[in-house]
Amino acid sequence: QGLYPLLESVFGPDSQDPENADTRFLAFTNGQSQIGTQFGEAFNLLRQKAPGEVSGPLSRSVVSLRPTNAKKPKLQNEVSKQVEEHRVRIIKKRFNDLPPDDRRRTTYLNRLANTAACLTSIPTQATEVPKLLFPSVTALLLGAHDPHLKKLVGSHIGDTNLKVDAHGDALGVAHLPGDRWRLSHDALKFQIYLDARLLGVHIQSEVYGLFTHHHSDEGRTEYGNLSQREKRLQTIVPDLVTANHPEGSVLQTPGPQMHEIKRIQSILSFNRITGISTGQNDLYKARLRSSFVRATDRRVNKIPAEYKAKARAADARFGGGGSGRILNALNAMPEVKGIAFGALGEFSNSVNVLIDGFAHEGALKNPDRFGQSNYKAAYGVIHWWLKRRWSRLAVITAVASRHDALRYVGGAAQRQAATQHARAQEQDDWRVDGAFREAESEGYSQGWGARFNA
Repeated sequence: QGLYPLLESVFGPDSQDPENADTRFLAFTNGQSQIGTQFGEAFNLLRQKAPGEVSGPLSRSVVSLRPTNAKKPKLQNEVSKQVEEHRVRIIKKRFNDLPPDDRRRTTYLNRLANTAACLTSIPTQATEVPKLLFPSVTALLLGAHDPHLKKLVGSHIGDTNLKVDAHGDALGVAHLPGDRWRLSHDALKFQIYLDARLLGVHIQSEVYGLFTHHHSDEGRTEYGNLSQREKRLQTIVPDLVTANHPEGSVLQTPGPQMHEIKRIQSILSFNRITGISTGQNDLYKARLRSSFVRATDRRVNKIPAEYKAKARAADARFGGGGSGRILNALNAMPEVKGIAFGALGEFSNSVNVLIDGFAHEGALKNPDRFGQSNYKAAYGVIHWWLKRRWSRLAVITAVASRHDALRYVGGAAQRQAATQHARAQEQDDWRVDGAFREAESEGYSQGWGARFNA
């Protein structure tokens, strides 16, 4: 009998004859065969998943789906894409219809797919979070109440006028003993630093004395008498300085490039006297009459002006009568690049730029460390590795920094929550200070101040 006669029950009599090519698909979808009927039913179910479409395959009838060009995209890809895009539009509208100050809306607009990878993908070493922190991380990324704080809501935080709230914002901003803010900040700084060194990037952490040769003699003496902390507060001490980036790098500059890292601790602001929340802070507050900008990018935009203010203050104190030499030196250098990590574990677009530059440099210098022999493959592997690695740390430190404040909240519920936090730290210590100090002792950061000041 051959194959073609067997297809007539599906595509109609004489369907394989050349002159009947235009009627084959029509016969297939007219309901005379079981497989054709099932195809039509399946397609109509897909149309129900994206109702009201005015273009694309799901806007057409079953009959019009007949393929006419083998080079066109496959129908399955087009339909899947259209269903997903419709779903995204529905979700986006649902969140945008919420009040501007709704926590869920703010979270949806600011969070990043990479930091939410621990919820949306199978856990890997690059994305998983400590099991005991996972409920709090989930709540953070969804704008929900932190289940670990449920029994503590309303409790006083240390000797401040703040009380624990369901999301942990007050814990984030409370001024308490200890270095939890610095630890959270430095965990990210040291991770970036160590990863850069591994990839072969020319980088220095906390460059002191970058502008001392612009001080007056008296100012240089006064500066030398300051503690490290006083120098960071009263002069310009960039968190990171990079230099000598290869050709084609997005980080390439004509001289040393300063980077300043900032960490946003809370979405809400609080009245200093009453401790009552006054709503979302200026970084996260919605601007209804302007295009959306993430809170982290807003924070980054403030950093160059802050550096200039520090330069003016340093000129007044160390420059000899406000000579302006330090400000002029700052203006002669490439503008400082801000790096911001948010209260939701998100980060500024400048971090993406940094990842692009580091991946490019690592792919050129050390592709074999990632099991690759060519640039393109190495770049992709390193780019993915850095983004997932830093995203994971960003979301963990956002939660852990708040939970670290639980030791200053009284009662049995506090002890239980603080114990939970301590156990989570034992499972996965997000504070890499020890690792950094070990690397530093090997000589990674020696001699850079003099080199940059030459």
